[in-house]
Amino acid sequence: MRISDLISLGKQYLLLGIVLAVVLAVFILITYSIIYKKILKGKKRITRGAMLWITVFICYLVVVTGVTMLSRGSWYDNAKVQPLFYSYKEAWNSFSLGEWRNIILNILLFVPFGFLLPLGIKWFQKFWKICLAGFLFTLLIETSQLLLKRGIFEVDDLFDNTIGTMIGYGCFAMVLLVTSLIKREKKYVKRTIALQLPLIIAIVSFVTIFVIYANQELGNLKTSCIAKVDRDKLAVKADVKYSTDQEKLTVYKIKQLSQEETYQFAVEFFNSIRDAIDESRNDIYDETAVYYSIGGYSLWINYLGGTYSFTDYNTELAKTTIKKVNNATEEVIKSVLEQYGIKLPEGIVFSNDEDGNYTFTAKELLIDGTMYDGTLSCKYYENGKVGSIRWNILKCEPYKDFTVISEEDAYKKILEGKFNNTFESNELNIRIGQAAIQYMPDSKGYYQPVYVFEADINGDSTELFVPAI
Repeated sequence: MRISDLISLGKQYLLLGIVLAVVLAVFILITYSIIYKKILKGKKRITRGAMLWITVFICYLVVVTGVTMLSRGSWYDNAKVQPLFYSYKEAWNSFSLGEWRNIILNILLFVPFGFLLPLGIKWFQKFWKICLAGFLFTLLIETSQLLLKRGIFEVDDLFDNTIGTMIGYGCFAMVLLVTSLIKREKKYVKRTIALQLPLIIAIVSFVTIFVIYANQELGNLKTSCIAKVDRDKLAVKADVKYSTDQEKLTVYKIKQLSQEETYQFAVEFFNSIRDAIDESRNDIYDETAVYYSIGGYSLWINYLGGTYSFTDYNTELAKTTIKKVNNATEEVIKSVLEQYGIKLPEGIVFSNDEDGNYTFTAKELLIDGTMYDGTLSCKYYENGKVGSIRWNILKCEPYKDFTVISEEDAYKKILEGKFNNTFESNELNIRIGQAAIQYMPDSKGYYQPVYVFEADINGDSTELFVPAI
């Protein structure tokens, strides 16, 4: 989710919070005026500051509840509890800005909680009390998400939100210190400095993570192990004997497009079909740029490798049905694709599912040292146009040779539970078959070799991935 999306979501629930705060304020004033003042003859006054605090705090609680609960559908059928630092390891493996942004925003989300609660209620002006309050509020949210199937119970959220509460309380302590300096009252300088430690530790930790990542040669792989499988609940058998040989394999570099390059590609692509970009509809994401044309086409371009998805809505959603051509030849499809400026590498394999869907496959195809890997799929219609094109062929230039671990070493990692487990079952009975090398993109745009093991887990056929470097 982009920052702009989060801001929009926050505004939506802030409006709801303001409405609820006004309703509650009216209720409090009526109760105060009629019951407390007239019936009970009370003499205490409600200050404007107290009413302002109540309004702000209610708005904040509504925004937090909306962002964490109401903005999600109830589609988490297999709701589960994720172990501590799972989201951090997941963010490290993918190293996408979106993943790290979510973690940092998760911390920042509770900074107002740690600041506002002790500001309005003196009982919470103790460090342990505000930390406990932040922890329990997060626990309530996480438990509700789990029970209502509106998310997963992440221990990391308890950690992040509690850290955010600590940081917020540190900000509150800093305000108190400044106030005491102005009023020349008793000062707690050392205590206030100590309360800034959560903020300092958080900043140092994130800076360290990003510095370590920036200084490593290759990127990280999404398929790397996140949470190690308990060996006591893991039974592994192999049908074959694996090689102990360590060989050198080439790592390739995938071109990363800039936002400007995706724009230029979109201009040229739409020009090839005599159309132009509708500038008012451009939509830019962290990893993808989306462009729409004046004539009813869309083009989603990924920065990594320049893979893209093209859709002709005039053909796909035509009011009068345009039938797909089921038996077009390879030459015909190539000729049609050339009209869109597409030229395919030699040696690519053509296939037809006989339903108007055509695919060209390049399986680690090497041409003059350059690797082509992936597929192009398209739908061809009777009007001579393609309704959609999915270009997922990566063009990779050789970068450097690396010595990879042996098949036997990769198999040992599976025995140790060091593989990316996506199965819900606690106990895994795994039968391992053949191993092969397959290339996958890493987080820095390199194309790395990975061992792929044929596997049967609890009766289901699947594949297990182990990084070869």
